[in-house]
Amino acid sequence: MDKKQALKAISLTADILELLNENEFKVLAYRKAERMLERFDGNWDEALATSFKKVSGIGAQLGVSLVEFAESGVFAPLTDVASLVPPGVLELFRVRGLGPKKVRVLWDAGVDGISGLLEVGRSGKLATLKGFGAASSAKLIDDAEFTLKSSERRLLSEARAVFGILENQLQGVVTRLEPGGSLSRGLETCGDVDPVAIGDRDEVMKALEGFGAHDDPEYPWLVAANIKGVDIQLQVSSLETWGAAQLMMTGSKPFLEIVKSRALEKNLDFSSRGLFQDGVLIPTLTELDAFKALDLEYVIPEWREVEHLGRTDLPIPENLIQLSQMRGMLHVHSNWSDGAASLRDMALGAKARGAKYLGICDHSKTAFYANGLDETRVRAQWREVDALNDELEDFKILKGIESDILSNGDLDYDDELLAGFDFVVASIHSSFGLPEAQQTQRLVKAVSNPFTTILGHPTGRLLLRRPPYKFDHAAVLEAARIHNTVIEINASPYRLDLDWREVLEARASGLKFAINTDAHRVEGFDDLWYGIKVARKAALETGAVVNTLEMVDFLQLARDKRV
Repeated sequence: MDKKQALKAISLTADILELLNENEFKVLAYRKAERMLERFDGNWDEALATSFKKVSGIGAQLGVSLVEFAESGVFAPLTDVASLVPPGVLELFRVRGLGPKKVRVLWDAGVDGISGLLEVGRSGKLATLKGFGAASSAKLIDDAEFTLKSSERRLLSEARAVFGILENQLQGVVTRLEPGGSLSRGLETCGDVDPVAIGDRDEVMKALEGFGAHDDPEYPWLVAANIKGVDIQLQVSSLETWGAAQLMMTGSKPFLEIVKSRALEKNLDFSSRGLFQDGVLIPTLTELDAFKALDLEYVIPEWREVEHLGRTDLPIPENLIQLSQMRGMLHVHSNWSDGAASLRDMALGAKARGAKYLGICDHSKTAFYANGLDETRVRAQWREVDALNDELEDFKILKGIESDILSNGDLDYDDELLAGFDFVVASIHSSFGLPEAQQTQRLVKAVSNPFTTILGHPTGRLLLRRPPYKFDHAAVLEAARIHNTVIEINASPYRLDLDWREVLEARASGLKFAINTDAHRVEGFDDLWYGIKVARKAALETGAVVNTLEMVDFLQLARDKRV
């Protein structure tokens, strides 16, 4: 349980209490606790160890509940109040724009879930309910459709965490275990987790009893289970069938259609249980063995999507960007704004992970909600950067900023201050709902600004939570190319923005990209793994990624942009 999970649980508890018309003071107590915990910038592990007794606004009972939440994964106050509300009504809180008051109106009107919300919305009845006008109802329908579509998916990071639990559970039970499905392919969101193991099926079933292990009803040869709400479909293989099993379980469906078609052409029986000819097993100890038996050229898992099929412009896989080639960590936050760690700790954390330089990019003054830096604090931070650079060996901190793009496309500092930064990441954090033409004009102006080195999280999406804002992507990317503005691939598993599909299409234009973690704590540097996975899906080679440059070369790139 981290800070973000704790805040989410407390906030939802307060929402449900308000929905149930509980005592106003009880609701306000949870709201205050949420605010105070949001502002807390101390050591999280230490706060947990002391049951949050030193955190203002966190009462003794709530502190105990948070500790139990960290230990068991269950936040008791939320569980208690959620039991009083139909599950479908609780789902309504996942739709953007729906707070306790509006959910109450919908519940009283007989709406019992997202599907019911869509039904009354499309019928026109939603606009007649108190607090729902025609315009807001239309947007709510769009948001509900997005939420419903997202409900069967999980973030790549969640799927990876679930696979980690499975690894621990099967340690010593199986001799090999590898991910399959969307997780193996590095897709930005995952449905099921489809791993492949070598071992004894009965022993695997026994080891996974606590996760409800059973025969999959649709595919009886698979072991089905559920870990933290994520469905598992596990193929238990032998050494001789490993390659075929891994190929089948990795997917995607369009790619497997090609593989199955080739198997039919060669009179082969292909499934996750193995590759057979006339009932005789063809040993496939590796995936490469399976490809060879099918007379197919090997395709790396990241390229087994429909968007990759039939392309002749993809580079040799060995030339793709690798984690070891990254030199700089750019777009990183510290506790100067809304980060959880000091500038020193962030620098040491980046250095420990092999980086040669760190680009600090705390929030700018417009982001007041994130403790953004005004001009005075910017110069104070520069002085700390200079002092740390005098102290650190074989490592440098670059003076950057995440400057807000205002609604008219300007950055929120004057040119004199912008000129003092080594580089600038320009990002949108407000006015997401501007008309498409206006949003496009705003972004074109921002990427055309000579001080904009990198366009941060270009579409503003939050995976499974918030769709991208609307703008002409082609026009903005073309403007970025003309003005030598770098496009960010935000490696946060909540964003993975720019989408790999757009990067795949744009890479041939000569655009440069930066794979940035947007880390707000030291552990956030590890999200670079997700950014690299996205870049590999997009067929990016080293030369297309600016933070593979040595520091002097990156600084020259930023200076050249300003000429």
